[in-house]
Amino acid sequence: MPRNLTITTYWTAAEEGADMCNGRLTCPGVHAVADRPDLVYVICASQIRALSGGRLVGAVPPQIHPSGRITVTRVTDPAELLAFADRMAPGEVLSTVPIAEWDGAVPVGVV
Repeated sequence: MPRNLTITTYWTAAEEGADMCNGRLTCPGVHAVADRPDLVYVICASQIRALSGGRLVGAVPPQIHPSGRITVTRVTDPAELLAFADRMAPGEVLSTVPIAEWDGAVPVGVV
């Protein structure tokens, strides 16, 4: 059975205006994928440092998390990376946060 990779966008920096995204549609953002309601997908700048167990600390706009940092797991699934390809600019990274751990500024709900 094929995966349902329908993406729901909760927030993207494009909503803040061209000054945050340099006129691009590819920007930091918070998303969900229909067949993975247990995860929040975050597009952010390159990762700052690796933590143990494959977790990373990524830099994000304060609209995503007030601290400007978030602990994530980098996405390596080829289908997910392809689904998000048109939403990401060079240097941006697709990562996930379990919805049970989500405490960002962007309110999210189970899709």
